[in-house]
Amino acid sequence: MFRKPMILLVFFTVSISPVYSQELKPVGEEAYQLLLQFYEYDRDIPLDAQVVEVQNTDTYVREKIVFTGVHNCRVPGYLAVPKNGNPPYPCVFTLHGLTDSKEGWWQDDGWLWGGRLSKRLLAMGYAVLALDAEYHGERIADNDFVSVNEMVYHKAWYNRFCKSVVQTTVDYRRALDYLETRQDIDASRIGVIGASMGGMTTFLLTAVEPRITTSISTVTWMIDTEDIIIKKGHKADFIAPHNVAHAINGRPFLMMMGRDDKLYTIDQGNRLFDLIDSKEKNIIWYDSGHRLPVEYVDKAAAWFKEHL
Repeated sequence: MFRKPMILLVFFTVSISPVYSQELKPVGEEAYQLLLQFYEYDRDIPLDAQVVEVQNTDTYVREKIVFTGVHNCRVPGYLAVPKNGNPPYPCVFTLHGLTDSKEGWWQDDGWLWGGRLSKRLLAMGYAVLALDAEYHGERIADNDFVSVNEMVYHKAWYNRFCKSVVQTTVDYRRALDYLETRQDIDASRIGVIGASMGGMTTFLLTAVEPRITTSISTVTWMIDTEDIIIKKGHKADFIAPHNVAHAINGRPFLMMMGRDDKLYTIDQGNRLFDLIDSKEKNIIWYDSGHRLPVEYVDKAAAWFKEHL
């Protein structure tokens, strides 16, 4: 059965002494096994999935779906399916960053260049699924209508933020359960790409979900001694990418990072890359900050074409 994260958090923070360092030193095996329990869930909880809106274009159909998450919440998302090729289609999960939403993956010139990537993948014969992370987009009601920007940067509700990362990771596991019910999706071929908070969640989702085939993490938010969450004295080991990188377990994994990003150093990025347990991995550094140049879309599409 799924265990409520806030209950387990008390035991976890008392029982181990996490290490936060510029070296991104992972926790030990015992602590890692405890960490995994945050991401457990009950697959017998009814999904009660519905398609509530359909948008038809010449090249793809985009459905707005909603299903039940593990805490009796309703999780909205966009599932787009190509009209070319033959089903069942492989699918790419697209994970947005902090303060963004699923809409970001449909805006051609937005921070993610998301519309360009989504449409490129659809043209290549892949379905695309983007959810609203907990407290983001249409899920702001679950946060008492407090914006994520206000929650993190003004109210400093860091424990709530950490909980939301866990919840979103499990939401995507539930989304995969939903895709397994659809005849038009090949649930044995699932890719993931995420940016910033979504890049961090990509590490977590890939590590805890063996059904993920290949992943791309971009401008990955890392948890270390310089992070505002740790400076405030909060424990965040259970969402730190360096603690799960070894659990990639040989699957193809790409990192795309900005040399001038203020959320991490180049040394930290390379250290995290070194921790990934896979022979099929690569890291690409761009001369950019936290927003990658549009050229990353070509690299991401090529990665999925090769590995998905």
